[in-house]
Amino acid sequence: MLRLTAPFDYGVAVVVPAIAEFHRRFPDCTADVVISDRTLDPVEKDIELAIRVGWLTDSNLLARRIGGFQQLLVGTPDLAARLAGRTQPDQLADLPFVANSVLRDPLGWSFTDSDGQQRSVRFSPTLVIDATLGALEAVRSGAGMSILPDYAVQADLVSGRLVRILPAWSLESGGIYAVTPATRFRRARVNAFLNVLIECERRRPQMKQDGVT
Repeated sequence: MLRLTAPFDYGVAVVVPAIAEFHRRFPDCTADVVISDRTLDPVEKDIELAIRVGWLTDSNLLARRIGGFQQLLVGTPDLAARLAGRTQPDQLADLPFVANSVLRDPLGWSFTDSDGQQRSVRFSPTLVIDATLGALEAVRSGAGMSILPDYAVQADLVSGRLVRILPAWSLESGGIYAVTPATRFRRARVNAFLNVLIECERRRPQMKQDGVT
């Protein structure tokens, strides 16, 4: 039995398919998975592997970066059509915005263009939601634009259901980490699943400045 935890959005998008692949390769292995946006202590909860997304804080756990993601400002095509003539991030502050309150500062963002110049904007939310997938569904429904991780919006961008807003401007990228207790030995099932997850992460389409590869 492999016991692991992952945040809800990345867990649903990437970890759960990786678990299915892991079970196909190792049918004698089972998994007990906690999909939650709460940061669980692996030692306290007897969890062998925690997948963390974003920016790590110091801890007594072992962390290995296994991938990365971009944060993207996205909205519906109808909303994007209202942006004619707006080419700077600070020109968007008066438009409807869906804030994801699981983030430390869901309203203040710093954008960088290809020349390295930065612009900061503080959005005024029309809607505040405490889950990334909830914010995504609100954006799909036309409630406003939002900043979401690439792995959550890839399918919508490919289908045209959502579009990048100001694609010439980028936001700080984040990391995807495998976190384990600081023990001397790691069980073979943990290493085997990590290899599968890393393969899945490498196959995941990576975002370009102007769209999806």
